[in-house]
Amino acid sequence: MKHFLLFSVLLLSLTACGTNPSPSQQAQKQEAQQTSPAPEAMPENAEATPPVATVTADEVKKIVFTDSFDSPRYYESVKNAVLNIQAGIVMEEAMKAKNAKSCSKIVDERTQKFCADQVYFNLAQQEKDPERCASLSRKEDQARCADQINIMKAIEANDVAICDRVKAEMEKNACKQQVIFQKAISSGDESGCDDLSDEGAQKICKDQVKAAIKMKEEQKKIEAERAAAEKAAAEKAAKEQEAAAKATPPTPAEKAAESTETSAEEQGETPAQEAKEGATGETPAA
Repeated sequence: MKHFLLFSVLLLSLTACGTNPSPSQQAQKQEAQQTSPAPEAMPENAEATPPVATVTADEVKKIVFTDSFDSPRYYESVKNAVLNIQAGIVMEEAMKAKNAKSCSKIVDERTQKFCADQVYFNLAQQEKDPERCASLSRKEDQARCADQINIMKAIEANDVAICDRVKAEMEKNACKQQVIFQKAISSGDESGCDDLSDEGAQKICKDQVKAAIKMKEEQKKIEAERAAAEKAAAEKAAKEQEAAAKATPPTPAEKAAESTETSAEEQGETPAQEAKEGATGETPAA
């Protein structure tokens, strides 16, 4: 029974290696990249970057069908598969709880660090707080994380000055160009496009400003027509309601009151006068 369970874990876990690499493999790849050129900036809410699978289908067959159950290679593979599953579960829990300390449950130290970095990076992005990037383990990742947040804040605030907080020169220039372009379009001022460094970008920017102005004018026209239609509909409804009220037949009580008033007028007295006479016993002077 023991061998059957170990065989099941090995077969399921190693077969998945070709498409779902483990967190420890991901951490090993990240450590190997520390001596290589820095990769592209991690996207917002980044997941672990899938590394290349290290176990081929032929190796899985050799472990399962050739090695004996008592071979060190077999038990080492099962052990690694179990630890990888454990690491994946812990990382998922840590990300949901936004708690890097949960990563300490992972046995492999490199994978622990990788897990914590993912939590810190996501928190910094979600809270738009570049100070949180200082918790990342690598200096280059700290700088890249802070740059991404400052670029995002500059674009949201339409403020070129925030772009100056970006450390990487290329990203800083791209940030400024994006904000200038966006600001010119939102303000409808073509002259703002002249601050762009490239003539081609200036032309594109001015064309976009013109298109935005035209779209706003069309939108205003549509809104004015809608308001006029709503006003006309309200006036029509009010008139119809008034006409319906006039066309409604009087109630019996209203008919009786009207009949009483008519009789009093014919006798030269109003209901109020009759009430007064009854109280004083006098008749009005002729």
